[in-house]
Amino acid sequence: MMKPRIKVIIDTDPGIDDAFAILMSLSCSSEIEVLALTSSFGNVRTEKATENCKKLLRIWSTSSSGDEKKRNGDVLVAEGSKKALNGKQKEHIADFVHGKDGFGDFETNDDDAKKEEGDAVELYPGGSAKLMYDLAKKYPNEVTVICLATATNIVNAFREYEELPKLLRSVVHLGGAYTVCGNVNPAAEANVYADAEAADELYGTHGVDIYAVGLDVTMNVRMSEENLIKMRDTKCANEREKLTDKERQFLFNASQFYMNYHIKSMNYRGVLQHDSVCVMTVIRPELFEWTRARVRVATESFARGMVIMDKEGEKNWSFENAWTERPLMNVALTADFAAIEKALMERFI
Repeated sequence: MMKPRIKVIIDTDPGIDDAFAILMSLSCSSEIEVLALTSSFGNVRTEKATENCKKLLRIWSTSSSGDEKKRNGDVLVAEGSKKALNGKQKEHIADFVHGKDGFGDFETNDDDAKKEEGDAVELYPGGSAKLMYDLAKKYPNEVTVICLATATNIVNAFREYEELPKLLRSVVHLGGAYTVCGNVNPAAEANVYADAEAADELYGTHGVDIYAVGLDVTMNVRMSEENLIKMRDTKCANEREKLTDKERQFLFNASQFYMNYHIKSMNYRGVLQHDSVCVMTVIRPELFEWTRARVRVATESFARGMVIMDKEGEKNWSFENAWTERPLMNVALTADFAAIEKALMERFI
């Protein structure tokens, strides 16, 4: 007997690695049901992230003739915050990683023809916070929010709707560098650094199961240039189990810019799969080793964005400190990297 599909909201700043994760979630992940995409800042500004969410839905919904394929209007889209909790807009976007448009700055022949169709996707009234609340209320304890960007949108939703944490199944955040070097600076990972106050507040939220997967895991799951070429050249035999041909070509084209960044920064001919790994924590949680811990995020000085754990059971404190009243959350410090990579490649190739 098949398990019921897990309902998810993907909070995202697409982003090439986001595109891999979102198309995988929509097209070939029968374990989950994507209810909505909510846009955030990070790889691009929020307005561009909203456009990119619509574009991914268009690519997905028009790349199949199968009757079971949803229409893009069946997946809701809401725009999220344009600024961090402290009111500041992110100073730099990652255009050197993802291109100015977030998708590697390549042109596709159908962009103009499909623009009107893409713009026809109406944004959810009330924004990302209201969408998260409305869906959680509609499906109590069934919805997982997968945050592939900063924690800003989910924290704003928790602030506006105090009962929301108890209505959700869980929150998964792609964020942190717990035992490894950061990717913004030696201390911090990008999603946490971009809104450190939001990450600290999320990790201190009671009433909901919180999972965090950061660079400790995601830096170890890669897609080589050889596999990118295989993905492009493999023809789709069974939709809903594999990416469609149109999706493969789009991801391959976008990945060329992303791969050039990895060649320059890591001497690696291929791409990392940060966001897809985060989605796999919902699809295949048994592949990850979870550590229970109370977590704080530094919000000041050169250490801004650093995550600091108090692991469960390591120390019985004789006095209160900044961690003692925090809830225990689940942090992925290691995983079966080979099995995760295999599971991803089976979907992409």
